[in-house]
Amino acid sequence: MRTRVAGEWLLALSVCLLCSNVLQAQPLYSKNLAPLSGLFGFPALREAATLPVGQFDGALFASVTNIYSVADNARESVNFDGETQRITVRLRYGLAAEWELEGELPWLQHHGGQLDHPIEQWHDLWGLPNGGREKVPHGLIDFSYQSPVASFAMAESGDGWGDLNLALVRQVWRDESAWLSARAGVKLATGNERQLRGSGSEDYYLSVNYSD
Repeated sequence: MRTRVAGEWLLALSVCLLCSNVLQAQPLYSKNLAPLSGLFGFPALREAATLPVGQFDGALFASVTNIYSVADNARESVNFDGETQRITVRLRYGLAAEWELEGELPWLQHHGGQLDHPIEQWHDLWGLPNGGREKVPHGLIDFSYQSPVASFAMAESGDGWGDLNLALVRQVWRDESAWLSARAGVKLATGNERQLRGSGSEDYYLSVNYSD
């Protein structure tokens, strides 16, 4: 078996544009923006404290990822070359004492992007390898996978809403500077699976969050 990985470069920038009124430290909002990550319903990190009863909170997060990854072996081949932008709206509401309702809806765009040349310049400045990305034209989108049991190809830009995420959060413990909460959620299949904006099915999850 022969495996060749030509290279991968991943840049993720997350910016909170509208921040919470809750003033305790919060985890950095981040999501995996690799092309196939939308097939899985993993929730983003969040602080453990819940909002006071009747309080509403909204936040807007923006992320961009530029990826170039090529791999093949005797059974399968992968080619990921493109750029993904993700803008997420998150809304929270204090439902009752120590109970919170949370909703999150992303807008996703897959395209050729504008970061190929700056990334190569950055690598050249520090003497870093480009992993083969210098051998292909800039601004391409080519997300493809092939194996005997499954295959897909996406070579055109596209954008639209991703999967809607709804969760119920229960704060189970706190002291003067620490919080512990449990979260149960569902990810609804509102995104287009063929355009890599969703999983194509509902996903359910449970998580425990701790903040201090």
